[in-house]
This record gives sequence, structure tokens and C-alpha cells, in this order.
Amino acid sequence: MNQYDVHRGENPRIMFFMWIVIVVSITLFLGLGWRQLIANHKYEVIEKRQTERRILKPGPRGDIYDRKGNLLVGNRPHYSAVVYLDDLRREF
Repeated sequence: MNQYDVHRGENPRIMFFMWIVIVVSITLFLGLGWRQLIANHKYEVIEKRQTERRILKPGPRGDIYDRKGNLLVGNRPHYSAVVYLDDLRREF
């Protein structure tokens, strides 16, 4: 009788741990599938709102002059505004 014959049966603690790992893995995969395939509309709305918002701040740059004191490049603020009509219609 060798050692393999003595430990032939499956250890119940190992089987219990294996079932816990299987259940947790299935739960994680189902949750990931739910978020990616079924509940994706919520995240599409968040992503759209995040990418449409743009705030521009002018950089603190100075003027560039040539050696004779003539202005080559000046710094003036540039502002732009974007209006999304779909968002305004919901509020009014």
C-alpha cells in the first residue's frame, strides 16, 4: 500500500474551497456581464456628459518681442462656448 492509495479520497475542505472559488468567479463574471451588456445605458449617459463638457483656460504666456522691441507674438484670451440644444430642450 503506497501513499497514493491512502490519500485517494477527496479532502472535503479542498472541495469546499473549490466550490467557494467557483461561486465567487461565476458571481464576478455575471456582474461584469450585467454591467457591460445590460446596464450600459447609464454609463453611456455619464460618458457623454463627461466628454461634452469642455472648460478652456488661457495659459499664462507672455508676449514675444524681437531684438528691436517689435511685438512678434502677443497673448490675447480666446473664449469659445458650445450650446447643446438637446440638453436645453429638457430643461425648458
